[in-house]
Amino acid sequence: MGRQGKVWGTAGIGQRMTIAVLAILLIAIVTTTGIVYNLFSKSFQQSVEDRLVATGLANTDSFIQWIKARQDEIRYVASLDQVRNKNEDAIEHLLTQIISNSGFYDSIYFVDKNGTGIVGVSYNGEAIPIRGENARQFQVDDSSWFKEAIKGIPVLSEPLVSRSTGNRVSKVVIPVRAGGEIIGVVRAAVRLESITSQLADTERSEGTVAYLINRSGEPVSKAASLEGVDTVQTLASKQIAAKQSGVGIYENASGTTVVGSYKYIDKLGWGLIVEENQQIATAEVYTVFWTIIGVSLGILLAAAFLVVVLVRKNITHPFEEAIKGLSAASEQISSASSEVSSSSQTLAEGSSMQAASIEETSSSMEEIAAQTKQNSANANQANRSMKETSDIVDSGMESMKRMVNAINTIMESSNETSRIVKTIDEIAFQTNLLALNAAVEAARAGEAGKGFAVVAEEVRNLAQRSAEAARNTSELIEQSQENAKNGVEVADEVANQLGSINDSSDAIETLIAEIAAASHEQTQGINQVSNSMSEMDKVVQSNAANSEETASAAKELSSLGAELEHMVYSLRVLVGDDTTRETLQSPKISKYRGEGDTNITGEKAHYPGKQTEGTIKTVRPITETAEFADDFSGF
Repeated sequence: MGRQGKVWGTAGIGQRMTIAVLAILLIAIVTTTGIVYNLFSKSFQQSVEDRLVATGLANTDSFIQWIKARQDEIRYVASLDQVRNKNEDAIEHLLTQIISNSGFYDSIYFVDKNGTGIVGVSYNGEAIPIRGENARQFQVDDSSWFKEAIKGIPVLSEPLVSRSTGNRVSKVVIPVRAGGEIIGVVRAAVRLESITSQLADTERSEGTVAYLINRSGEPVSKAASLEGVDTVQTLASKQIAAKQSGVGIYENASGTTVVGSYKYIDKLGWGLIVEENQQIATAEVYTVFWTIIGVSLGILLAAAFLVVVLVRKNITHPFEEAIKGLSAASEQISSASSEVSSSSQTLAEGSSMQAASIEETSSSMEEIAAQTKQNSANANQANRSMKETSDIVDSGMESMKRMVNAINTIMESSNETSRIVKTIDEIAFQTNLLALNAAVEAARAGEAGKGFAVVAEEVRNLAQRSAEAARNTSELIEQSQENAKNGVEVADEVANQLGSINDSSDAIETLIAEIAAASHEQTQGINQVSNSMSEMDKVVQSNAANSEETASAAKELSSLGAELEHMVYSLRVLVGDDTTRETLQSPKISKYRGEGDTNITGEKAHYPGKQTEGTIKTVRPITETAEFADDFSGF
């Protein structure tokens, strides 16, 4: 069984289809042949049975007619005046003529009403008259047939042995009437051989016999199947014993299966059986059967040739072309899937690295955003401080202006004081001149002028001290003027510096305001960039997940490419392509990653396992097709 399965597994689809179609045709032909044979056999058997029944009926009718003819013949003899008048010579002559011409009778007697023979004729190749004492020795008053006949009842007796000749006979007995009385009977012993000779026509066909039996099953006539048989114990004999008629298949007296027709002859109390050997009867059926077998084999061979040609033309050749295309496609799919797998793995690695980089960048951007926000707050604080400094510088400028004005006023007062001191110095000089003049005059005056000279000296001293004080004051005023001038110059410089500071403060305030605005805008921009980075991180994470899925799907595609190659190999085996006999083993389908599976970089994948369900659902039907191809390839 295993070897047959292996041979069947290596057969091509064309061979398989051819075998399958031929098997179907063979089954159809065998079934049809069986049905036809069964119907024909039944029909033929029915025709045989009908033929045997018809033969039995025909022979029964013919036999009955023949018996009636014998009875009519003897009845005619009994009705003759010679017999009624007991004319022995005329009766002898008449009986001699009848027994010699017919050859049916063993003996014919005219018996008086006492059962004593008057005239008789026996036949044993020739007619032998029996008269006188010999005739009277034929005493039959104790015979049942005589007792029936003398009562006026015609009799056809059961087969018995003739007293005069010792032959098996059946007696036809007809009463003889004269003047309304029965004066005797005419008894004719009909030879059973002459009776059974009426069945000779049916016995001429090979294997067919016809014979008579009584209700006890004892043969009335001879037949080949009854040799050595005293009592027939068959279905037919049992049915005849029950006074039934019919047809059937049974074993005859010699144990041979026959098709038999049995007819009970009520008038005689016998049964006519016509039997035909079943093998001979059904020989024509076997001939027809083998003829059907021969024709069926011829049809099967012709169908096999047509199937082979049609399968090769319409199935195997298109399959081979399709397999060539599938083989090329499978190679391309395998190559493309390998490239896609490699690219997907590289893309997955790059996506994972990019995801990590973007995550780090996003973290850095968050820190920068925090620092920028702090810088923006500091810039706003500096802007407020610069505004306050600018206000202070403006206030200092106003104070400096007032101080310059005050110094200028002091300088002007110093100039006025200097002028006054000069005036005082001039006055002291004039006073000194006057005191000098007064001293000169007092000296001229002498004693009179001493007092005045003292006053003049005091005045001159006072004038000198005034002059010296005026000089000192003048020096101080000059120094004060110089200082005031320097102060004015310094105040001017300070004012100029304060102006510059004010201008710088304004410029710094403007810059700080711009910095603050830029920091604010930068903060907003960084927030947007941070949000974008978050979105990019999600996209990259999704891309990484998709890359992982693509890599996994590419691996599955590569596996399916191998399975497709295996399916192509299976198809090649199916169509009987012997160019490829290498054993292909389909790679096992790798399990899809779920949630928490590691990606190519060794990190945890950031995508849920549900995302792979679409891939699984897409791949699974192809896998089932591959499994079906494996199952079909082993068919």
